Amino acid sequence: MTGLEEKTVQKEGKGASLKQKRKWPYVAAAVLLVFIAAGLLLAKNAERAVLTISPTDTAKLVRGDLQDSISTTGTVESAKSMTVYSTKAYTVQEVLVEVGDRVEEGQLLCKLDDQNIQNQIESQQASLEASTNSSNAAIASAKDNYQQFKESLEKGTNASIISAENAVTNALNAYQTAQQNYDRYLAGLNAGENTTILAQETALSNARKAVEKVYEAFDDAVEAEEDAAEGFYDAEEALEEAEEDLEKEEKTLKKLEDEQEDCEEELEDLKKAEKELKEQLDAAAEEAEKSQIQLQLSQVQQEIQQKNLTNTTLAQKIDQAKSACLTAELMVAQQENTYTQYEKAWDAAEAQIEASVDAIATAEENLITAQKQYNAALTSVDNLLADYAKNVETTYQAYQTAQASLTAAKVSAQNQLQTYENNLNSAYANAGKGTLEVSLRQLQAELDGTQITAPMTGTVTAVYAEVGSAGSGLLFVIEDTENFVIATSVKDYDITSVALGTEAMIRSDATGDDLYEGKVTYLAPTANKTAMGVTDTSGDISFDADVKVNSRDTKLRIGLNVRLELIVAEEEDVLAAPYDAIYQNSQGNSCVLIAQEQEDGLYLLREEPVELGLETDLDIAVKADGLTDGMTVVCSPEQYLQYIGQKIAIGTATRQGLLGGK
Repeated sequence: MTGLEEKTVQKEGKGASLKQKRKWPYVAAAVLLVFIAAGLLLAKNAERAVLTISPTDTAKLVRGDLQDSISTTGTVESAKSMTVYSTKAYTVQEVLVEVGDRVEEGQLLCKLDDQNIQNQIESQQASLEASTNSSNAAIASAKDNYQQFKESLEKGTNASIISAENAVTNALNAYQTAQQNYDRYLAGLNAGENTTILAQETALSNARKAVEKVYEAFDDAVEAEEDAAEGFYDAEEALEEAEEDLEKEEKTLKKLEDEQEDCEEELEDLKKAEKELKEQLDAAAEEAEKSQIQLQLSQVQQEIQQKNLTNTTLAQKIDQAKSACLTAELMVAQQENTYTQYEKAWDAAEAQIEASVDAIATAEENLITAQKQYNAALTSVDNLLADYAKNVETTYQAYQTAQASLTAAKVSAQNQLQTYENNLNSAYANAGKGTLEVSLRQLQAELDGTQITAPMTGTVTAVYAEVGSAGSGLLFVIEDTENFVIATSVKDYDITSVALGTEAMIRSDATGDDLYEGKVTYLAPTANKTAMGVTDTSGDISFDADVKVNSRDTKLRIGLNVRLELIVAEEEDVLAAPYDAIYQNSQGNSCVLIAQEQEDGLYLLREEPVELGLETDLDIAVKADGLTDGMTVVCSPEQYLQYIGQKIAIGTATRQGLLGGK
């Protein structure tokens, strides 16, 4: 039976004795405090008894391999790639491959429209057969082609060059926009202006305040219940006293009424005796007899007078007793009302305690949810920043590609102009049949150039050729999709720790828990530069680097973002402690503060001098005869040094020591 049920039995059995009435509420209060508030109250009492260290201020010593590493990110790239260009200005007629197709060296990739060349060949053949006069026409045509093409270059109207220049401008604008977006977002993060983070921080703070508030409400409810119970018991006692007073007054009234009734009966008897004596007095003949009767009559009349006085006195006492009874009844009613009020207050306090317990559970759940949402917001912000950085890199690569295409377009135009000039010179030099034969050979060579083939064996990763578009410039990208390198960068403060051959561990969210090994195969001799050719100091100075993936059988794909750990130092089979667990004692020795578990469940604090080894950002190798795997150490120990040699309490969970890199 719960405390609430016990109190209900008490309230329903109001006819029970005072002893029984008082027993049940005390039992109910005790059970309620044990099952609802025991854990919280006992915890508070325990905190008052000994120092309690938060579980987040402790850690476990862990034995294992300790690595110092540099964390960075990178992008999967092909170990070998080639771009396919064309200097031919002919329209793309047919594209024979798609992105993802594997091709062999020499395989046909696309065809350019060769109808014009075919027409020229047919025309030249017809001219050759018709007459030597056609040589003049060939000269005129070559001259016209040369003049038109030369004029387009001089006036800046060449379509291929204009298209390439526009592409460079667009790519540069995209790159600058991406860089501005990245800088703006990063500046907002550094200034603490990110609305997502601010909102989640506010929500987390509100959740913590809500937990504190519901705990305060619980304490208030418990106090209110104690006050209501005390008032209930006092009201109960007062009610019983009032009922006893009422009973006494009612008995007094009943006794007086009985006495009045007896007095009235005696008075009635005396009045009858008076009447009889008067009749006897009237009937008496002798004086002696009359005197005797008169004497008796006087006595009776005196008694009647005395009884009247007594009756009057009794009537006054009865009125006083009735007034006292009324006062007692009012006091009983008042005490019953007070009893009921405290009873209701008790019920309300118990309901509030139950509601507070539920509110505590809800508030703690909300706090956990808010913490998760805050952590998710941090991850989301990091991911978005990475996306901005990736966009900067992608747009910069596109800008470089556009510049290369512009250069190729200009070279192609000069080559084409030279071809037209050569054709014209040949036409002049070989007027007649010989000239036509030379022209036919040149046209045939031009015809062969309309067949675009693969320069290497690999996978097509980009197709820029489109049916109906100009066939000059960048058409395809072919890459080796079996051998990968990771394009990454190393910050200036870490560059001296990295060398060619440095081992790397590679992970990616896209490949799950798979872990791949690699080695550094390239380190840039200079830091990254801006578009103006000077070292980029807009953020952290970094050096480009390549990491070759050792295995060919991986789930990696070109373009994936990966995380890298560059292993710069390693110690095997060592004890690792958190970096913030190390302190210097008054003798200048490096020490850790050990919390040694005792039989009573408490922990004895002792100082242990240690020899330090390999350091990471989070952990450091420690060595001492008094240390073993799994020992509890205190983090940020300076605040607890005064308790060395004393027993303390620790929460139910501790954070684990971390092995690994930055």
